[in-house]
Amino acid sequence: MPFVPHDGGRYAAGFRGYVDDCVVRSVAIVDRRPYREVYERRKVLCRMERMRGRGGRGRQRGRSSVRKGIYRATVRPYLENRGYAWMLV
Repeated sequence: MPFVPHDGGRYAAGFRGYVDDCVVRSVAIVDRRPYREVYERRKVLCRMERMRGRGGRGRQRGRSSVRKGIYRATVRPYLENRGYAWMLV
């Protein structure tokens, strides 16, 4: 199967430039939802994210960001709740 580049509707939603928003783009493509809708919902999840500092689990520094990357612990429960299976490739 040939590779077909797809931005998930990012450009059509008015976003420009390069960011690490692979989670937002992939969810928009798979769920067939508008990029802006997925972007706004992920932004809310990132703001609700619990911080894990010293003594906490993981090596997380700071909160997730829709523009700089979303931690697995934040996106995994959302995807599983939507019926997707988490697989490491």
